[in-house]
Amino acid sequence: MIRQMLMLGLAVSAASAIAEPKKEPWLWTAEERIRERFSPESKAARLQQVTAAGTASSVDPNAWPIDGDTHAELYFPWELMDHLLRMQAVLAPPTIDRVRETYRKHIESAGWDYDTFWVGHEAFDRFLYAAMTPGLLSWTTDRRGAALLIRAEKGCK
Repeated sequence: MIRQMLMLGLAVSAASAIAEPKKEPWLWTAEERIRERFSPESKAARLQQVTAAGTASSVDPNAWPIDGDTHAELYFPWELMDHLLRMQAVLAPPTIDRVRETYRKHIESAGWDYDTFWVGHEAFDRFLYAAMTPGLLSWTTDRRGAALLIRAEKGCK
């Protein structure tokens, strides 16, 4: 009987571990992002992934990719905001109108009016990770440093 209870407990525990949902990217802490972003194993795996996909383009041997389609959690909210704002600054109509339209479903699913969606910290972070990371591939270097990323992240609050 005790053995059966232990086996049942192990089975429930294993099932819980398997069924545990992945943490949403906008809920990651700065420390979690830094740890995973700069982990040698993670950097090597991400490089292998984009190389195998044929999307590796960096000529800097000290740069490591972050693919928003597969590793959105590695981006800091301020990096996504920077990307969003740069696109707004450099794209002209009608291109910018088409790009903005790709965000519509994410803006509306966050409960915002399409024309006035710049409200709410967590909802906006959720928008950034849902709308900005798909298709976003950037390269990061160790020179950028964890301290600089943390300082920029704390400045966003």
